[in-house]
Amino acid sequence: MSTRSIDTPRRTVVIESIAPAVDDGRHPIKREVGAVIEVTADIFKDGHDVLVAYLRYRRDGDRTWRESPMHHVDNDRWAGTFTVEATGRYRYTIEALTETFQSWLADLQKRHAGGQDLTSALGEGLALIRDATKRAGGADRTALEAYAGRDMADPALRGRLGGVNAPTLVVWGESDRIAGAGYGRALADAIPGAEFQLLPATGHLPQIETPAPLIDLVGAFACARAGTGPASARERAARRPLRR
Repeated sequence: MSTRSIDTPRRTVVIESIAPAVDDGRHPIKREVGAVIEVTADIFKDGHDVLVAYLRYRRDGDRTWRESPMHHVDNDRWAGTFTVEATGRYRYTIEALTETFQSWLADLQKRHAGGQDLTSALGEGLALIRDATKRAGGADRTALEAYAGRDMADPALRGRLGGVNAPTLVVWGESDRIAGAGYGRALADAIPGAEFQLLPATGHLPQIETPAPLIDLVGAFACARAGTGPASARERAARRPLRR
């Protein structure tokens, strides 16, 4: 027995009230060569997901569609532009979809501002990055792999860390529930001469959750290696002369 669509509705992005249009697109609009055409539309969906939209266009005879990102104007209205480069008939359409990562990031920022536990949310973000890595290629895949990190079960990781010969500070969130402090200590122990520091009240992403203490730790570590004073990174930045 098949499931009726009304029982499992799709979370569809709605695009309507596209302009300019003559008789709902039944007749073409007219513009001169060189004119910049601004296309607007109401774009929305249920929920709080972040949307992205693209204006796609092509001249009759061209095989490929070109696209231009649209920007949010106000309320549900979005706008994008393209230029009439030659005489002929042009066709344009709009594509809109949910931006999964930006939706996650917006939700994370709200949770952080509300002082909520970020453990679960950070795990979701890491899963999104690793899932995107599987679909990416080339430089994009390399960058995503760097953001997501290798599998924690990587048997060769400890051996590679043993080859690190630069001064190293490993900073770990004390409340990290994705990879506990014991894992961080093991990484530090595998790096010759590395120091290990726990950040209180911090989970898996110190750079987001407690950036100021993280900067101070890193700054103090760098100063100790450079033989400069013990002032915090924020104090040093405040004393730095402005360049004009």
